[in-house]
Amino acid sequence: MKRIYLLRHFKSSREGSGGDFDRPLASRGERAGADIAAWLADNKIAPDLVLCSAALRAKETLALILPALGESRILIERGLYLISAEALVARLRRLDDEARSVMAIAHNPGLGELARHWGDASDQFPTGALSGFGFRIERWRDLAAAQGELLCRIRPRELE
Repeated sequence: MKRIYLLRHFKSSREGSGGDFDRPLASRGERAGADIAAWLADNKIAPDLVLCSAALRAKETLALILPALGESRILIERGLYLISAEALVARLRRLDDEARSVMAIAHNPGLGELARHWGDASDQFPTGALSGFGFRIERWRDLAAAQGELLCRIRPRELE
């Protein structure tokens, strides 16, 4: 079984010198990061690979949860910035099959659309939302959007 965890970056500030791409996390986002990191550690969720958007708020999100991830391999990719659901599936299909689990830290609307498509029936995919899915496949290239089984769904407000 392959596992995919979709994590939307934590709440960002409207400030930043370089526009949307360079917006940092807000203090509320930093608090949510501590809660999600604790939840990941408590539930022993440590993916083999983390794909992270190169946007500042995504990288800061990664930094907050990194202690909970153990030995996860990290790839920072500019292409994940505002990636569509279809493009993210295409990226996941190119993963090395040795990775059994992956976390994508990115943005809406792509993450929310993909989470809903794979079976997260929630109407909203707010900042800090985490949804995990299991797929009964051996190779990433066999990833089909309709095969997902919802494993977890966490929102920061649920952990406050």
